[in-house]
Formats: sequence, structure tokens, C-alpha cells
Amino acid sequence: MVLAGSSLQHQVTVNEYLANLTMFQYFINIENIDEVYWTLLVEIKFYILIAFYLVLLKFRKFNITVFAYLWLTASFANIFLVEFYFFKIANFFLIFKWSSYFIAGIFFHELYKRDKKYKYIFPLILCLILSVYYRITSIPSLETLYNTSFSPYIISVIISVFFIIMYLISSEKLNSINSPKLLKFGVLTYPLYLIHQNIGFILFNQLDEYVNKYLLFFLISSMMLFLAFYINKLIEIPVSKFLKLRTDKLIVLLPSKINRNSS
Repeated sequence: MVLAGSSLQHQVTVNEYLANLTMFQYFINIENIDEVYWTLLVEIKFYILIAFYLVLLKFRKFNITVFAYLWLTASFANIFLVEFYFFKIANFFLIFKWSSYFIAGIFFHELYKRDKKYKYIFPLILCLILSVYYRITSIPSLETLYNTSFSPYIISVIISVFFIIMYLISSEKLNSINSPKLLKFGVLTYPLYLIHQNIGFILFNQLDEYVNKYLLFFLISSMMLFLAFYINKLIEIPVSKFLKLRTDKLIVLLPSKINRNSS
């Protein structure tokens, strides 16, 4: 399998493909076959962290906001203590460069569910500051990687806009425009995430000399949304229904099989 563009080419081996299916390729030193897959490891670490929190709840009542504040404090401390061995180890589990988004998600949820919503504004502002800080400090490496310039102002504005939108949603300020049609756009985000980068790179590399860059961006974005829609419609929905049906049957049959074997 070959992914190729005018300045991008990568031969994908069977081993790489199979390893990427596990989502644990990082741990066996195998490259991502699509660069966006780096986020999967971050997400897995978050799920492990939440699992750890749920285990703690079995032994002691531990409010999720306390957990979020502790994580936020550690994330800020990492800025100044990054060279300390403890923080190098902690960074692997607490994903400091991306933690602010997960922490903000916790506070947005609490803002939505609880009264006294104002008390969550300050930690959300801290999450925004942390998010902007880590993205701006990553600009030099991004410019080297992609051979283009990145504006810290544009980055800051984009992140801030997303935080504002999430705040408006969580505080139910946008209920007037709530619609089932928007949900249909929401379900496109995952297939869009999976397909956009390599295909986008290839198309941009092949066509940027012939098509206006803004028009090209619009056309490729539209095509990605179109593909994501049909992936969701023709693959995701049928497969998820099939898996749900099988899982439901297994849940029903498993207890009876266990009882039969024990008797």
C-alpha cells in the first residue's frame, strides 16, 4: 500500500497496517500509517486515567472536579518543572500538552449539569490559557515539520472560539438553534478525522499549482465532508447496528451459559 503525493510518499507494510489496527503501534515502535493516529494514544491514556479515577471511587468518594483541579495544577506545574524526572514520568500518563482540553471537557460537563455555573468559568479560562500556551510553544516544531509559517494570533483565536462555543453549548445559550440536523453533522466528525489528513495532503500537493488555494481548500473540505457522510451512512451505521445486535445477544446468552457450566 502506498500513500503518495508530489512531496509525500510512504510505503505501508502489512505489519504496519496490522499494528495500526491495534492502536498500540507506538508501544512496539511502529509508525502511524496516518499522522492523525497520534491522537489515539492520547485518547487511550485519557481513558486509562478515567478508569483509574473510577477505581479510586470504589475506595473513597472523590469528586471529579477535584480530580480535574489536581490535573490542571499538575499541567501548569509541568511548564516550570518539566526537566524534573518526576514530571517526565508523569507526562506520559497525564499528557500535559493536551490535558487542558480533557480538563476543560470535565468542567464544561459540570457547568452543564450543576448550578452555580459561574464557579467553572475561572478553571475554564485557565484551561484556555494552557491550551494556547502549549500550541504557541509548539509552533517552531510545526513550522519545521510542515515547512510553512503558523500565526500565534490565529491559533489563539481559533482555540478561543472553540472554547466560547463549548461554553455557550454547556450553559445552554444555543438551545434556540438546537436541531437534529446538527447531530447529523456531528456524527461526521470521526470519519472526517480518519480520512482528512493524508488524502488532503495528496490533493493539495498535486493541485496547489493549478487551483487557487482558497478554492482548493473549499473543494477538498467539501469532498472530505461528502466522503465522511457516506462512510457514516454505508459503513458506520450498518456495522454499529450489527455489532450492537451481536453484543446484545451475547449479553443475554452469557449468564445462562455461565449458570449451565457452573451446574
